[in-house]
Amino acid sequence: GGKKPIKFIQQLFEIYTDKKDFVVLDFFAGSGSTGHSVIDLNSQGGNRKFILVQSPDLTYEFKNGLKVAKTGCSDIFTAGFERIIDVTYQRCKNVMCGYTNAKGEQVEGLGGRLKYYRTAFVGKHASHNAIDADRVELSRKAGYLLALGENTLEEITHTDTYQRFADN
Repeated sequence: GGKKPIKFIQQLFEIYTDKKDFVVLDFFAGSGSTGHSVIDLNSQGGNRKFILVQSPDLTYEFKNGLKVAKTGCSDIFTAGFERIIDVTYQRCKNVMCGYTNAKGEQVEGLGGRLKYYRTAFVGKHASHNAIDADRVELSRKAGYLLALGENTLEEITHTDTYQRFADN
């Protein structure tokens, strides 16, 4: 876990493709390094897209009736983030719109657009107890996320294992 270096992620993209218009899907978005990497690459030219998925994992737990930072979440909990997804969203927003860094310097935004979708839990069991039926349902729902990213929102056919979408 933890924040990944954006240059490393960009190198992985370059190994995979030399295209400037791909879509990347990150099911474990965490701090938003993948999104940051794509935004940075687009500022150098291109129209890449990203879909970040992060469960609303809490950065705290209750001990003796008090909210206490979970292991590994002390800094972000102290900064006021109660869910990991809030960190993901804020990082992408900061990179796009600009922010003031820890040294008090203004960092210019790189531009871009951000859509935020909230969904309900998928499956009947928590992820650490997921069964195959939960995984199949999650895969099916992931097709809808990809359709959002591609602006192809009309489902034209589906089975238990795949969907096909088209634009209007």
